[in-house]
Amino acid sequence: MTELEKNRKIRERLREIRFGLQELLVALSIDRFTTPQPARQDFFEQIVESNHSTISEELYHRALALITDLGYASTLVLQTRLEISYQQSLHLVAVLERSHLIAPAHGFRPHKVLPAAYELRERLESGVEELAVSHN
Repeated sequence: MTELEKNRKIRERLREIRFGLQELLVALSIDRFTTPQPARQDFFEQIVESNHSTISEELYHRALALITDLGYASTLVLQTRLEISYQQSLHLVAVLERSHLIAPAHGFRPHKVLPAAYELRERLESGVEELAVSHN
């Protein structure tokens, strides 16, 4: 077998492998989009009910309002603006990050506020308005 034939067979085998990988990637991407996802309502209820169990509800709402107004979050900002301890602000940032309301920090840069935080704030505020209207 000549060198040219060997190279041709190697190229053919690589082409087969690449085609197989492409099929696998397509199958994985289709599976990802067809797998049932939790309802958006359940997602927000889970955030509100479970993630701030060790934080007062009022503090959680104040922090949410603050970070959505500013567009970023950091322990220092939460500590100074909400007048809480450093440990509380650290815990609050961890809860907000775990709730996917803020993105993970990149070095010393503040956390970016994710769209879910704005949606949650809007839902919470509309819920408060609905309660106020129903009591009147």
